Amino acid sequence: MSSKLVASTCALAALAFGTIPAPPAGAHSLPPFDGEKLLATDPPAENAPPEEIREYLLGLIRGLSPAERAFYRLLFRAFNRPDDDDGAVWSELAGLDRPGAPPFSIQSGAGDARSADLEMALDDLEAPRSMGADPEPGPLMAGVAVVDITPPRGCPLGGTGRWREDLLHHDDELDPAWYSKFFWPPEDVHDPILAKFIVLDNGQRRIVLGGLDTVGFSAHLFRTMTDQLQDLGIHRENFFISATHNHSGPGAMNLLPFLWFGAMDIYDARVAEPLIDEMADGVRAAVADLEPARIGYVTGPDEVGLSRNSRDDVEKVDPTIGVLRIDKADGSPKAVLFNFAAHVTALDSEWRYMSRDFSGFAEDWVEDGLGENVVAFHVNGAEGDQVSDSHGRSNLDAAIWVGEQLGAQVLDLWATIVPADEVELDVERKIKWMGSPHSRPGLWDSEYPMVPWWFVLPLSGTVETKARVAALRIDDLLIHSIPGEAIYDVGVKIRDHAHGKGYEDVWTFGLTNNYISYMTTWEEYWQGGYQAAASLFGPHTGRKMINTSKGVINRISRRWDGRER
Repeated sequence: MSSKLVASTCALAALAFGTIPAPPAGAHSLPPFDGEKLLATDPPAENAPPEEIREYLLGLIRGLSPAERAFYRLLFRAFNRPDDDDGAVWSELAGLDRPGAPPFSIQSGAGDARSADLEMALDDLEAPRSMGADPEPGPLMAGVAVVDITPPRGCPLGGTGRWREDLLHHDDELDPAWYSKFFWPPEDVHDPILAKFIVLDNGQRRIVLGGLDTVGFSAHLFRTMTDQLQDLGIHRENFFISATHNHSGPGAMNLLPFLWFGAMDIYDARVAEPLIDEMADGVRAAVADLEPARIGYVTGPDEVGLSRNSRDDVEKVDPTIGVLRIDKADGSPKAVLFNFAAHVTALDSEWRYMSRDFSGFAEDWVEDGLGENVVAFHVNGAEGDQVSDSHGRSNLDAAIWVGEQLGAQVLDLWATIVPADEVELDVERKIKWMGSPHSRPGLWDSEYPMVPWWFVLPLSGTVETKARVAALRIDDLLIHSIPGEAIYDVGVKIRDHAHGKGYEDVWTFGLTNNYISYMTTWEEYWQGGYQAAASLFGPHTGRKMINTSKGVINRISRRWDGRER
């Protein structure tokens, strides 16, 4: 291996994880880390007494050798600040081989928790909350726009993560002139990558709905794009920008490095900055397109069975499709938004082309069915454990079939909607600090043995820790947005809470406004697997998201016609 490549690799590691401490003396002679013994007993229930949970976790760490515990402590202290309820436990675990260690103070995390509130306050200072002072909504206006965000040729695919087999044998792969550093770029563009926008304005509030054919949408992209649009006077809380979670779209646009090595490749401003500009242009074009409109919605069943649970032995599937219909004042169709939960991965990891996957084929089917100049876009739901089901088809055949079947059902539901020309629009949001990120002890060795045993906890500073959680009410339709990938159980608990507040139609907008990875329940976290591996804030990640969403829904419901529900 050349000295140039060694230096580049070391620089990348330092950038991604800070100054990585050397393993303790003799670490090379340690036995393989036995993650299985950490999961040898069933964990307590999430609602078990705190002391029972604590004793279980302490029992896990006591099963490690002194050298393993020492190295855990070294990594934990180097990379993490354990400033929440989960982190407090891990802090105690990491220090178990220090007799008489002082108790952990949760106050050490107050600064980070306050930073989330500060960010909300800054949002309020930078743009007005509403568009006008009218106490009652006026006639609805709607505008739409579509922009091509296909990246430069050579940009890696975001989500597929197909590593270069010859990465360590040539010097030029880490050359900064390349868009793709770790991953192979696609061979070509099969269909263009798009960003689509709908702007709704009822005289009281202006809402921006956006859909991107990307694997995710980061806080950096969200904030930088909305910074460019402050002159429009639209408060940040009124933006709902969602990624479809398309694994055949562009990579190299995530500023924080955790996702560089498994999904996105290294951040490249030549990819991200034009994308931000193009999205901002799309919002401006949609605002310029505002005209009198009518709106309606419906929630219906997926009668074909286009999704399944990623665990083969689990039957929990979200069978719903939500359709938002927007017509011009004369009744001709203008836009359609449809909400459906499934990983956009009908095109598998061997696919070699940039594409919108089944989302794009579904959108095309709807647009072709409704006529020229109609804009349709897919918004994903709580798809953490939901994957598309092509009923035996593969790759392009699968993507086309799932897309066309989904599009056909959207059109059937669209035809049942009776739109209205006046609508109430309301928004509530919370920026929630999720705590210190950390992986589960033993996770990587027991479930992902290709990762070295010592690669366990270096996450702080490499992932997003503040979650933008919001609720949008369109008359009696309640949409709650979450910044990442919630599993079915998390999404259903939030939805059930909203139903209890009186909303018949409740949709989840996943992967919206930023990205904190996966959100699992306590039980799913300890069961292990991919979703648990990618849940970065401990076994309470799902509970935190559920409780935050409930709070947002409660607040918006209190303003619903002035009634407490």
